[in-house]
Amino acid sequence: ATSMPCPDGNFNPSLGGSKATSCLPCPRGSFNPLNGQRACLSCPSGSRCSRSGSTHFTPCERGTYQPLEGSTECKLCPQGYSSHE
Repeated sequence: ATSMPCPDGNFNPSLGGSKATSCLPCPRGSFNPLNGQRACLSCPSGSRCSRSGSTHFTPCERGTYQPLEGSTECKLCPQGYSSHE
């Protein structure tokens, strides 16, 4: 038998995975750009990971922000504030 890496967007935290279902999708708020990983990365502040199984994070759009890591959505800037690149 051959060991196969979990695809990007997935991970396997356990030793001895014996089937394709041993690979789990990254939960919302995290991502994994590489295959064969044992953990996913938290989406950085200023971004969001809205779906499970994300392979990348999405930067917050203009007029929105996210101060926390591991978020699934960006917040609208309050009155008197703006966001820009």
